[in-house]
Amino acid sequence: MEEPEFSVVLTGTGGRRMDVVQAVRSITGLSAWRSARLLESLPVVVVEDTWFAAILSP
Repeated sequence: MEEPEFSVVLTGTGGRRMDVVQAVRSITGLSAWRSARLLESLPVVVVEDTWFAAILSP
């Protein structure tokens, strides 16, 4: 059975902006500055058309 594709959309930081910046950096590979800039345009798609296994694998 093939897994469906999905996108990861970030809608808020929950008051933990620095933790979210670090999470975005680890998922996307962006720099800290670019990750912080990305958060300025919430809601934002962080990852497009991916599979669940791709998000969980290191």
